[in-house]
Amino acid sequence: MKLLAPFLGTRTFTIKERWNIAFKFDHSWNNAFPSRENRLKRENSPRGLLAHWVEILSEESVPAPNLWIIDDDVRWVARPGQVFETVYRDCEADYVQINWEATRDNKISLLKGAVARFMDSFGLVCDNEDMYDLQELGLEPMAFRVKDHIKLLVRKDSEMKDYMEEDNETDNETEDDTEIEFEYESDDLSGGSDGSDQEGE
Repeated sequence: MKLLAPFLGTRTFTIKERWNIAFKFDHSWNNAFPSRENRLKRENSPRGLLAHWVEILSEESVPAPNLWIIDDDVRWVARPGQVFETVYRDCEADYVQINWEATRDNKISLLKGAVARFMDSFGLVCDNEDMYDLQELGLEPMAFRVKDHIKLLVRKDSEMKDYMEEDNETDNETEDDTEIEFEYESDDLSGGSDGSDQEGE
């Protein structure tokens, strides 16, 4: 799959092999979560559309979009010494990419944020542990896990800077851990609640 994007100032279309699709997280995504993938994909909803894109990622070897979820509300924590650079900004805030396990509930700080709980439910439905079963060829099977393919952006100013975790086991990432190549400018990644295609530069 490749995205056909209009060339600037002309009617000519060019092929963009990498682009971004962002979804703005809503707490309602956790309500009445379907127990089966086919039911989820039949939904006329952002999470249903996200499930369709995940299916494309899992089945095609050709270039596909980078998938993002943006959460404006979730709080998050970092390990001591970690520095997070802005990877996207809009008119209201700067955003950084963090690990799913670094989110914190807005009421009970020891719990993960609602967006991470959504990803847990989403993974139970859409993960495929035996998708690339290569055992017949003498190779180890390769699992497809949605958390490896959907990245999270949060507001930089939502960090819990005074948060102390006894065992300090927050498995967070710095920008150096990120394997995704950012190919958009700051105002390109403006995904709304229905998900929208974003082009890279």
